[in-house]
Amino acid sequence: MQVTTVHQYQALVRGRRKDLGLSQDRLARSAGVSRKWLSEFERGATTAVELPLVLRVLAALGPKVLRLAAERAAGAHPYLVPPEHTRQAREILGDGVLLAPENKVVLHPDDSGRI
Repeated sequence: MQVTTVHQYQALVRGRRKDLGLSQDRLARSAGVSRKWLSEFERGATTAVELPLVLRVLAALGPKVLRLAAERAAGAHPYLVPPEHTRQAREILGDGVLLAPENKVVLHPDDSGRI
C-alpha cells in the first residue's frame, strides 16, 4: 500500500508512534513540534498541514519509517540531514526507491566562511 494522502500519513504517524510506545509529548519533543500540533495532526483536526513539521515528525520516528517508506510509499524526502544519513537511508531504502534529500544553502558574496 502506498501512502498518498494526508489522512494516510496521519494514520501512519499515529500508528507508528503507538507501535514504538511513544507518548505524543515525547514524540513532539523529539521532533521539535508542539504536542497540540501533533495531537491535531494525528486526529486530522488541523486544516493546514505544514510539510516541514510532518517531515520532522517522520524523521523523529527513526529508521523504521524509512523502511515503511520503501514498502508503502514512492520513497523518502529527508530534510536537513547530513550526508551520512543519506548514505544510511539509501541502504535502508534499497535500489529503485526514490530518495530525495533536501538541504538549504545560503550563497553570500562574502566568502570568508562565516556561518
